Amino acid sequence: MKLSENKKPVSLSINETLSAHELTTLIAEFTVVRANMLHEAPKTPPVKSDEGMSGQD
Repeated sequence: MKLSENKKPVSLSINETLSAHELTTLIAEFTVVRANMLHEAPKTPPVKSDEGMSGQD
């Protein structure tokens, strides 16, 4: 994961199978990167449909 110099976009590539622990770690890393990006994020994440989500039955 790499934050651009202007701190607006981030580039990342994930091609792995992750355990629950690894996914939790990745989410924590996302929050650190997001906190360093410009443009304040809303305090509540946007809600999207469950389409494409697995294990949510």
